[in-house]
Amino acid sequence: VKARIHELQHELHDETRHVTVYVRQTVCPRCSKFLGGYFEAILQVRADGRPLTEEERKAIGKLVEEKVDEIMRRDRMGFIQDTIEKEEGLDFYMGSTSSARKLAQAIKERFGGTISEAYELVGVDRQTSKEVHRASVSIRIPKFRKGDIVEDRRGNVYTVENVDGKGMTLTNLVTRETERRDWKTVKREGIDAVEGERKEAMVTSITPTEVQLMDMETYETYELEKPGIELREGEIYHMVEVRGKKYFLRKKE
Repeated sequence: VKARIHELQHELHDETRHVTVYVRQTVCPRCSKFLGGYFEAILQVRADGRPLTEEERKAIGKLVEEKVDEIMRRDRMGFIQDTIEKEEGLDFYMGSTSSARKLAQAIKERFGGTISEAYELVGVDRQTSKEVHRASVSIRIPKFRKGDIVEDRRGNVYTVENVDGKGMTLTNLVTRETERRDWKTVKREGIDAVEGERKEAMVTSITPTEVQLMDMETYETYELEKPGIELREGEIYHMVEVRGKKYFLRKKE
């Protein structure tokens, strides 16, 4: 150490002493919680009335991974403590409730659905004596999937072409027109999945108003009104029968 003992002293006083420095390894409170398995909320991802498909699981997992990177730039407690795959869906154990809410909203914007929250008493904080609750944030995506057959209250039958956060794209199986429905309209028009028997049939003859087809399983022939799509004799088509009426879906590749 070099210093002047008195302000009138011109030369610095130089003295050497040995000091012992003790190093203590520790982690910050956030890292301590992460390493200790801490989580504040569970984000539950489900589909309405059915299990999540493998394709949906992969897409949701990728979306969550991307969004968590964004969230943690502002919320260091927004980490994923664990991910549990269940038969009915996915559970993400989150470091903060706000991050679980943000992820639920991101999933809703991509897939559509409804969000709900519930809370469970898990203990009492020793320092503040306040009750500690754990949140369960649930996002339930619509039951509809691409390729589903649906029907509205008026009896119009559609095939689902696409599902996203804002609604569905449908093809009317009679007019062959593509139509868009937002989720409010889907609910208002009573659009719901309908059971249909799917078969394959070959076009055997075409007239200006009718088409004759042969069922590829029973070899029985039947006639339908000519649809608004281009057909050729000898081609095989995927068909669906709903409430006794047969509809063209698409040509077999």
